[in-house]
Amino acid sequence: MDTTCTKKGFWASWRPLLKHGLSFSLTIVVLFSCFLSSSQTKSTPVADFKRIYFKTNPFTILQGPIPFVGEYRLGLEFVGSNRLSYQFMGSYMNKSPFFAVSIFPDTARSQAKLYEFPGYRAQAEVKYYFMKFKSDKTIDRALNLSGMYVSGHFSYASATLKTKRFPVPSTEWTNLTFTARLGMQIIYKDDFGLDGFVGLGYKRNEIFETDYQGNRIRVPLEDYVEDFFGAYLASPIKFSLGFNFALGLI
Repeated sequence: MDTTCTKKGFWASWRPLLKHGLSFSLTIVVLFSCFLSSSQTKSTPVADFKRIYFKTNPFTILQGPIPFVGEYRLGLEFVGSNRLSYQFMGSYMNKSPFFAVSIFPDTARSQAKLYEFPGYRAQAEVKYYFMKFKSDKTIDRALNLSGMYVSGHFSYASATLKTKRFPVPSTEWTNLTFTARLGMQIIYKDDFGLDGFVGLGYKRNEIFETDYQGNRIRVPLEDYVEDFFGAYLASPIKFSLGFNFALGLI
């Protein structure tokens, strides 16, 4: 398989997608937070019992933690106490809708259907809510996940670019991160809400190529990605900005 399609010449087409994606995430968080904050004073009293919240973000289908890969994300957040919660997420990944236009030239774009980019992602996070939002009841005594929080977040993702007919040759991308986050989650009527966050931490991105004989070698990121984005992916600094929707279950 010719993996040169993912190299320097095509990274420029992915750059505006990242820029607009970050702006879109920040806009969604701000608008939704303003709406829900104005409605909090009219919400019903919050019950004093533990809850489990379903978490997802359908927009990650457009772009996941690995370039050219979409993420199908599902997760759960468990209430540990009135200040602590534990969040776990799992994702299936495959080609982003922008895969063909991002790494194939116009004359070869039809070849994109011959490739697949399957992978997975696992996430774990511990949150501490240092400020709870007011409600009709004293929120500090209620097990409700609406407020400002700090958290420690772990993520590992792996995806492999290959043809659908043959497992080799292939190119595997991996992404490992440890991040400290500052977030705000607003729950509307204890049932539906939005969780927005920013974070800073450590990351390690790696690329491995496997040839027809099964030999696996590590490839420098700079061979695939150029300019600022190549330097950022290769650096250990991780910056995150995103959001998830929340739905109360139990």
